[in-house]
Amino acid sequence: MQPTIFDDNGEHQPKLPHFKPEGEPDSLPRITQETLIDLLNGSFSAELDGATIVDCRFDYEFIGGHIEGAINYNDKDLLSEHLFRFPSSSTKALIFHCEYSAHRAPLMAQHIRRRDRAINEEHYPRLTYPEIYILEGGYRSFFQNHRPLCFPQHYVEMESKENKSACELGMAKVKRRGKLHRAQTYAFGQSAISTSAVHLTATQSSSLGIYSVSVDSESMDVDFSSPSVFHRLATIGRLASQ
Repeated sequence: MQPTIFDDNGEHQPKLPHFKPEGEPDSLPRITQETLIDLLNGSFSAELDGATIVDCRFDYEFIGGHIEGAINYNDKDLLSEHLFRFPSSSTKALIFHCEYSAHRAPLMAQHIRRRDRAINEEHYPRLTYPEIYILEGGYRSFFQNHRPLCFPQHYVEMESKENKSACELGMAKVKRRGKLHRAQTYAFGQSAISTSAVHLTATQSSSLGIYSVSVDSESMDVDFSSPSVFHRLATIGRLASQ
């Protein structure tokens, strides 16, 4: 059986205490708030070279209040450019979260792991960022329990009335990425979806790795970091190169 993008095949064990959601053995590891605080306080300095907290919420949520020291990215392509153009230490942990860490943060973290797998495909299981985690409970829970560690010490909900338009625009982008996720494959050829459920066509539109993909008659542009991913689409649907 070929490994998935989240399967390190026994070569790498996460350095932080972690767990995985029940029924999702191949998902990225979760950490508790207490583990994050221990990490920020240097308790794991012998194992890890610090941490980068990636807040995946929308701009107005982040501005309204965030974990002190976090960076804000809600666009997966901008985050990929930030992380892989000038890679940091391979022993630096990336901690992802959103409001509840139930949807936006996992999607963003999964995208970065896919990109990492593609970049290091010829050197499997090597990863540029092997230490990727998702903060359990997200900002909402962290703020409730550790308000002094947030700046400013405030919490703006995603669905706050005063930010309704910005929320709708942001969620439209998230849903679009979610539809695209159905069309993507796991690394090494393992399909993430059923071949009977989706019909795919794809054409390369530039030399920069941008592809136009049609999934169930819906078109969208896809940034596949490795040209080989384009060819793997043939394993999960009808692929027509023009």
